Amino acid sequence: MAGLAVLEALTEQLYDFIQSMEDDGIVDYHFKDCYSMKEANGPFLFIELLPTYISDSETTLEEMTTELDQPLVDFKHLEQLCIKLKGGTSCRTTWLMHFPVLGRLCLIMANNTHHTSYNYLDSLCSIWCCSIGACRVSTSCGELRRAAIARNKDNCLLRLEVMKGDFFILQNKLEAFLELERRIVTNDYQGC
Repeated sequence: MAGLAVLEALTEQLYDFIQSMEDDGIVDYHFKDCYSMKEANGPFLFIELLPTYISDSETTLEEMTTELDQPLVDFKHLEQLCIKLKGGTSCRTTWLMHFPVLGRLCLIMANNTHHTSYNYLDSLCSIWCCSIGACRVSTSCGELRRAAIARNKDNCLLRLEVMKGDFFILQNKLEAFLELERRIVTNDYQGC
């Protein structure tokens, strides 16, 4: 019975943590919605999804930095990187498993910006694939994309720094969240 009390306390702490991230504007309600998918998809969903999201996002941010360090910036490539980050390509593995048709549409959108249904697919991917709800990073990514569309390198550099700061905050919160989630899963599997 004591193990069950520990599990309940950890779960309550986790939901309080999620609420604090929402209150701080780091994530929106999609994060909690995505977390609730754990019930249907197994206890390891977030333990597997979030490190992949973090790693893929870091790689994309590095690619953006490299692109903006070039004397002649390929703004179209920078736009594609924004779409990749905001559109949830980072989450593609999990989404392809659970929503294969939508996942494929998002991959088409991320890899082919000339697709005729581009804006529609962009909206779908933002809603479904990026449903971890990283709203602050999503907003700053959108601002960087607008600067890339305007072909304004100075504004792109500024927006990239803002986005890196937003991602750093998100990453720290997600890592703390994952630590708590691992404790919950460990306690759950110890027969609480």
